[in-house]
Amino acid sequence: MDIEELSVPNINYETDKEVTSSDESFCDDKEPYYYTRFKIRDHIKAFFTANEAVGNDKTDKLNDDTNNSWLSRTPQALISCSATKMVMNNYHDYLVMNHLRYERRFKRRSPYDSFPSQWNMWIQRGPDDDRERFGSVINDRETFEAVLETVRSKQVSYKKLHILRAEMTPDTRTNFSDSSIFMRVKPSKEMTEIELGITADMHVHLRDGRMMDLITPTVRDGGVSIAYVMPNLVPPVTTIDRVVEYKNSLQKLSPKTTFLMSFYLCKDLTPDLIHEAAKIGAIHGVKCYPAGVTTNSSAGVDPNDFSSFYPIFKALEENNLVLNLHGEKPPSDDEDIHVLNAEPQFMPALLKLSKDFPNLKIILEHCTTKSAIDTIRQIHQENPNSRVAATITAHHLSLTIDAWAGNPINFCKPVAKLPADMRALVEAATSGDKYFFFGSDSAPHPIESKAKHTGVCAGVYTQSNAIAYVAEVFDAAGKLDNLRKFVSENGRAFYEIEDKDLVNADKAVLVRRDNAVPQVIGNDKLEVVPFKAGETLKYAVEWR
Repeated sequence: MDIEELSVPNINYETDKEVTSSDESFCDDKEPYYYTRFKIRDHIKAFFTANEAVGNDKTDKLNDDTNNSWLSRTPQALISCSATKMVMNNYHDYLVMNHLRYERRFKRRSPYDSFPSQWNMWIQRGPDDDRERFGSVINDRETFEAVLETVRSKQVSYKKLHILRAEMTPDTRTNFSDSSIFMRVKPSKEMTEIELGITADMHVHLRDGRMMDLITPTVRDGGVSIAYVMPNLVPPVTTIDRVVEYKNSLQKLSPKTTFLMSFYLCKDLTPDLIHEAAKIGAIHGVKCYPAGVTTNSSAGVDPNDFSSFYPIFKALEENNLVLNLHGEKPPSDDEDIHVLNAEPQFMPALLKLSKDFPNLKIILEHCTTKSAIDTIRQIHQENPNSRVAATITAHHLSLTIDAWAGNPINFCKPVAKLPADMRALVEAATSGDKYFFFGSDSAPHPIESKAKHTGVCAGVYTQSNAIAYVAEVFDAAGKLDNLRKFVSENGRAFYEIEDKDLVNADKAVLVRRDNAVPQVIGNDKLEVVPFKAGETLKYAVEWR
């Protein structure tokens, strides 16, 4: 290809005017959109030079500069973090960003459209297993030489690799990755599966009786290997005999699921009981319900003063068990506490507990607000060794107040909040941070209990497609590469679940295919309406 064919106008995109100067200065932080034809040509020359290093034969017209490294030919503005660190594809990232910024700013096609199609390269973020399957990882910790060696070992040349942009909505197209991009042989739409490993849902409600019989098998159907079971039955689970009996019942219904059990925090618990249960491995934690804030919480505690339970918390800390917190204050007219601010009002109590018990594992369950996310981050900023974490549900990643006001199927406690809160939840869940992980809070109710004018039961049932619901959100955010951390690795690491603790070692594989959510699940005696009933998801989970 003759480089002179790439006749791209010299545009200063801040002023939308063509630049006639032959000044070779490319750009700086003050004018990040300034390109000259000379520099565009220089970088394509460098690209061909890289190809030559791996055996590409398309460099015959560019051999006058083969001694210069890619790094020396790349402006400092294009280099991530440090001039001594190389991001091989920064140039293409930069080019695409300019292309999109131009279109967004001036509402017309960018001059970059005049590039031949092979230069219209896009960025794609994706999961680790795809990096292994389709190509080589390139990030800001690898030198150009290391990248070349990786490509050589794969026995492929750059001309056979395509950098593809993730399928994003127009509103999210300029959200490019700061950390890594990977090269693949196939377009993203042909990527059909991701291995998630041992998945973990660290907050499930499986009920008892007929509901337990119906719902428990759907844990595995929904792609979950490990399930942390809530104790809010009637009466609540507060004894070793009861928790062992409950686990055995669940195991019979879903023999390939690893169930982790919990006690219900109440005045009947004692430190000695905690020590005994921990010794035989009967429980992994204790769930704290503020009285009256959610389903079957009438036996709960007063969150305004936890001091009477400090001996229990100390026993949990000594046995490396978890305190699971439903983080809401009960409604109060005097204090102006209601469903929308009950969670933020609870944050001071969480901060106090984290300081009073710095070695206690504490989980703020089913976060719904930006305030909760900010508090978790604050705790870790103040104490990087903190053992405080948070779970986030599938439904709160896609619901706001408008989605449940008037729709009892989407009504749950804590309720979904504002769009800004949902955005904060999505950012936290998709961040990959180790202290955020999946807890579905899937809470089934008979259809007749959700179809009331008053007294509607709080709870959204997501169990039968738990992982698929989450995958939809991660896909839309362009963060499928962090899905495994959220639904598998982070929760399992926090609870310290080892391979020997598993009842089954099957791996969950996320498969891209149509997955129709039924209108109801159940039988002639009991029916439950699932989340997003009647919709078709893009993902499903298979076991291998």
